[in-house]
Amino acid sequence: MGRKFFIFAFLVLVSMLCGNKISAQESSALYFSSQPQAANYNPSFIQGTRSYISLPVISRVNVSFGTSGFAYNDLVHQHPQYADSLQMDFDGLLKKLKKSNSLSFSMNTDIVGVGFKFGEHYFSVGSSFNVETKLGFSKDMFDFIAYGTRMSSFNVDVLDERLLNLIAYTSTYFGYAREINDQLTLGVRLKMYGGVANVETNKSKIKLQLDASEVTAYGDFSLNVSTSFGHFKQISTILSGEEGKFDFYTNSNTADKISKSFKNMGFGVDLGATYKLNDQMTFSASIIDFGRITWKSNTQRIRSKYPGEKFSFSGLESSHSTIGENIVESFEDIWDSIKYAFDLMVEDVSSYSTAVPTKIHLGYSWNFQSNMYLDVLYSGRFINYSYENSLMLNYTLNIGRMQVSVGNTISSSLFNPALFLSFGSAFYVGMNFSNSLNVKKANSLGAYLGLNLAIKNANSNGHHSRGKKSNLDRAELQKIKMY
Repeated sequence: MGRKFFIFAFLVLVSMLCGNKISAQESSALYFSSQPQAANYNPSFIQGTRSYISLPVISRVNVSFGTSGFAYNDLVHQHPQYADSLQMDFDGLLKKLKKSNSLSFSMNTDIVGVGFKFGEHYFSVGSSFNVETKLGFSKDMFDFIAYGTRMSSFNVDVLDERLLNLIAYTSTYFGYAREINDQLTLGVRLKMYGGVANVETNKSKIKLQLDASEVTAYGDFSLNVSTSFGHFKQISTILSGEEGKFDFYTNSNTADKISKSFKNMGFGVDLGATYKLNDQMTFSASIIDFGRITWKSNTQRIRSKYPGEKFSFSGLESSHSTIGENIVESFEDIWDSIKYAFDLMVEDVSSYSTAVPTKIHLGYSWNFQSNMYLDVLYSGRFINYSYENSLMLNYTLNIGRMQVSVGNTISSSLFNPALFLSFGSAFYVGMNFSNSLNVKKANSLGAYLGLNLAIKNANSNGHHSRGKKSNLDRAELQKIKMY
């Protein structure tokens, strides 16, 4: 047992040294579950089912929301004098904000899925819908709202370098896994992507130079846009002598929307491997969604017409003590001023391509008692020109067909608890928190649940059917074959 515990502790230490913040936590507890959806994280996982059917939508609903470190309670909390009232604390929010900040949202759901086992072979086919979005913003923007031209810095970055990145797509897959021998199992999923919508920011600069009498602004803005349901007809500001215009044409024809979505095509692959060192210790690794989508439907570029040109206007100055009462008016004043810094134009482009968010997983599972496991999962994700990673520590108890897991994700903060409950391969529910179990203080939340139709095998034990089977399992299988 000493050697196994040493390996477990070593993996924890290594990941603590390399972990950083994942803004929207994924349902990583599913990785070690007996659910068919675990194959979404590693295609080599062969579950303890002869076959399963994923029901539309309800078999997998995974929603997560996260920030770069701030929480609802930093801005809004109970009034110190009036218990039935809320108070905006702008100072509290400013203390939590970093130079560059973000809001992120992700959603994944099954459209349909079927899997079945044939001897040592495991096949699966299905489709899912996925959304990933991230909005970036600068702390300088909020400082400018609070202090106006009285800011200590004379150079203000109003927008973050990556203002908005969004990708919505369907993923249709064919999966195959095989037990190579008693220890090694390999799996692959071939995927075809269908793009629904995409916004990709190339650059989003609006800079202000402040002095006592005026503010000088200049900008350089460029993003790619593609949707299957409409396109921009015109975007302009009052710089051209007209009122600002923001015209978006929506196609109401459902058949045309579907046909346009087939123009945004891409291909990818999932690869996975599982290696059972002995009856207690299992290692696993996978790379998920290694692929790209080429966007051809209503592809446009929104960019600055006069990038880098400077414009000056009278300085703004707002009362920091009353900003909570006048925040809407402050935003309107600032926008009415800085929109002079750039004029936008829309141009059609033939196509462009983007990478699908690619994930990697490295897992270790230790069955230290007959019905208890300690699991370690390192997760990494390439998204929006950045790499995010974290480590999950997980304790699992199997009680009959019920599986209960309590875990914690280590990233930039040490306390990010996760709860998970499943019944066989049919039903599961879980939730992730970041920083606090109090929703108002958490800066990341994730919730997921699902319901499958599954036919169980006699040798299912609640965890993955991975690698070497025990002698008892083999004897039971022989009895089943005899009958």
